[in-house]
Amino acid sequence: MARRRELKAVCNDLLAIFVSRNNRIDGYWALGFFQAWLQKHREQAMAFPLIPVQEEDSEFLFAETAEFFRNELDRLAATRNIPPEWIVHASIDVTSVASDSLLCTATLTADNELQFQSSADAQALIHDPSKEFASGSGPRLRGSRRSWLANLS
Repeated sequence: MARRRELKAVCNDLLAIFVSRNNRIDGYWALGFFQAWLQKHREQAMAFPLIPVQEEDSEFLFAETAEFFRNELDRLAATRNIPPEWIVHASIDVTSVASDSLLCTATLTADNELQFQSSADAQALIHDPSKEFASGSGPRLRGSRRSWLANLS
């Protein structure tokens, strides 16, 4: 039988997938896109709400990324036999701490109000397709670079 403290492991796994080089948007590391967006819009942080899902989340620029991680959260919880109703809030927050560094934090809140967090510093330069090579079309591709670039300008 699952225990709520296993949500810490889910939190760790979710964050590991998020900061992984396999987290790509059109073949490019997603964290570079997030760093570019934060600096372009002079924002300090962005959040990916996973639970509860808000109506305005569908308008979020990186909606495909948020949807992917909602599914990953469901998958990771299911592998540990954690009932969905135990997780009442979940999000991944990205904070730009320098022009080449992001602080990524995954947070899960259980129905008994226990909160679990996992954080990681990631060295992430601004996405620049002229300096990067896109990886092949693997299973983690999501989003459209063209639509993202159109929204960036």
